[in-house]
Parts: sequence; C-alpha cells; structure tokens
Amino acid sequence: MRYYGDADGLEVDIIVELPDGRWGAFEVKLSEEKVPAAERNLLRLRDKIARNPAARNANPSFLAVLVGKASFCRRTPNGVFVVPITELGA
Repeated sequence: MRYYGDADGLEVDIIVELPDGRWGAFEVKLSEEKVPAAERNLLRLRDKIARNPAARNANPSFLAVLVGKASFCRRTPNGVFVVPITELGA
C-alpha cells in the first residue's frame, strides 16, 4: 500500500499493488461533495499509467472513492466505485 504524488500535482491517497502487477487506487473523502474531484484524480492517474510504456499492468483492477458520509454504494459512469466507509465491515 502506498501514497502517490508527482511533480504534476497529482495525488492519490492509497495505491494497492500486488506482486503480479495488478493494482487499484483509493481516494478517501469525508463527504459526497468531494467525490467528483476524487474521481478526476483517479482517472488522471489511470490515464497517466496507461501512457507509460514501462507499466507492467496499465489497467487498474479498480478505482474507488471511500466516503465517510454517504448513503449507498454506487459506480459512476466512468467506472469509479463510491463506497461509504461503513460498508467495509467484516
């Protein structure tokens, strides 16, 4: 698990990468109001990695925004999951 930040000002809260190269990314936000900005960051990261010829696996297994205050799980038209943190129970 890692944090991602680069010289272009792109930041993503959590990157999960498995030994076989599969990866996914999370942005963590307090409320639904921040979801559009978080989604833009995740899509920007996806696109940046897709342009990198050295990437072992250019496509993410998932992109998700964990939200502190949200009513339900959903998936945006761009394929980004929006998940209330309360849904991560055992």
